[in-house]
Amino acid sequence: MKCNVCGMEIPADTRTCPVCGGEPLSTTAGTGAGAAAAEAAPISGMPEVLWEGRYSLQDMNLVWFGTILLTIGMVVFGVYFADSHWPEELKNPWIIWPAGLVIPVLLWILVFTKSLRWVVAAFWTVVFVGLAALLQFREQVLQLPALQYWSIFLAVPIVFWIWAFCVAIYRKTIVWRLTPHRLFKRHGIFVRTEDALELRVIRDMAKMQSLIERFLCGGVGRICIWSSDPSDPVLIIRGLRDYNRAFALIDEARQRIRERRALITD
Repeated sequence: MKCNVCGMEIPADTRTCPVCGGEPLSTTAGTGAGAAAAEAAPISGMPEVLWEGRYSLQDMNLVWFGTILLTIGMVVFGVYFADSHWPEELKNPWIIWPAGLVIPVLLWILVFTKSLRWVVAAFWTVVFVGLAALLQFREQVLQLPALQYWSIFLAVPIVFWIWAFCVAIYRKTIVWRLTPHRLFKRHGIFVRTEDALELRVIRDMAKMQSLIERFLCGGVGRICIWSSDPSDPVLIIRGLRDYNRAFALIDEARQRIRERRALITD
């Protein structure tokens, strides 16, 4: 048999669902009131929405601020790069390349020790190798037309702006919905996907708010959820303005399910 509320499979001789406490619904069609209840189950059994939240773009204030600083920095570097008063040491390839590769090597060591994401290491590797190449071929770069000259220095900021806008568009599609038994995540631009996390498999929760989120990002916060779900054992809900309320509602729903399953030990 299946539960009339949550749809979980339960033993045939069970009077109430051990998960949600609802009444069981027989898989075979009944007669009279039983058949009427079975027909009405898909409508009357629609889950109640306890909370619904969306991603706030204020969470990306640091990204916008950093991209603006990067753009200004590359413009200043482009102006200074044309200055003829450069130290002779910066024209020596035996100094340029060791200095340009030392930080990328350290970053990739952190990647192999699983202390840093490879995307970050790859980005900074491209940046430092590009700067070393600019210093190595400085005379050839100075002879380029103005449009080609500035396209070299503005390539990285432009890529950053494109990446930031793409991330912002994607994150605005994220919608979180909490029901008495599941936490849903709907996301996607071209392909809309909806994932569901059973609240009964949540092992621990935490809410966090950094100084940057508190003062620069308009007071948004994050919720971290650790569960036994093999597809997503660590779920991070970020960019929430009402993260305190969302945390309380998710934790309350989780505790309610655990009480019904008699899993509370304290």
